[in-house]
Amino acid sequence: MKTPANVCLVILFSLFWSVSVAQSLELTDSSGRLVEIQSVINKKPISVFVFYSPDCPLCQSYSSTLSKLSEELGNYSIAYTVVFSHLYSKDEILKFYEDYHFSWSYYIDKNYLFAKYVKAQVTPEAVVFYKNKIAYQGAVNNKMEKLSHKRTVVTKHYLHQALLELKNGKKPSLPKTEAVGCFLEY
Repeated sequence: MKTPANVCLVILFSLFWSVSVAQSLELTDSSGRLVEIQSVINKKPISVFVFYSPDCPLCQSYSSTLSKLSEELGNYSIAYTVVFSHLYSKDEILKFYEDYHFSWSYYIDKNYLFAKYVKAQVTPEAVVFYKNKIAYQGAVNNKMEKLSHKRTVVTKHYLHQALLELKNGKKPSLPKTEAVGCFLEY
């Protein structure tokens, strides 16, 4: 029976559960240790996570773009992190890093718990945290209009713009865009 008291209990339970899930989410770091996601988010004022897949052609093509982005904006106030699913071994990830000269730190998302929490849908998809909240989520840029249509000239640099605005103490003018890429299979 749906009484006001029962409805309140359900709402309170859902709020408590969503907060506790966020606090207990863990990723596996490059040495195999479990790390609470909150500690990764709290490393720097701005934390960038990009969901990645070594066998996704789009991820392969974005590696140099992301490396240049971190070189240009620096890492004083921004933590740059790649998130791989548990489907890839450490050897596959290291080979990807070697082949594409990628330098960001990486974590493995066992059972897609972090991806589900932030509702990431594709690789590559960027999620930027600022002050423990998602400030930007979506595409790196507009290189891919659709999966079958790649632009010859990139005209919008969504992630770069969001990070620059955050570094300058402003909210991202475009907090959400649609990422196009290889679907996360969860």
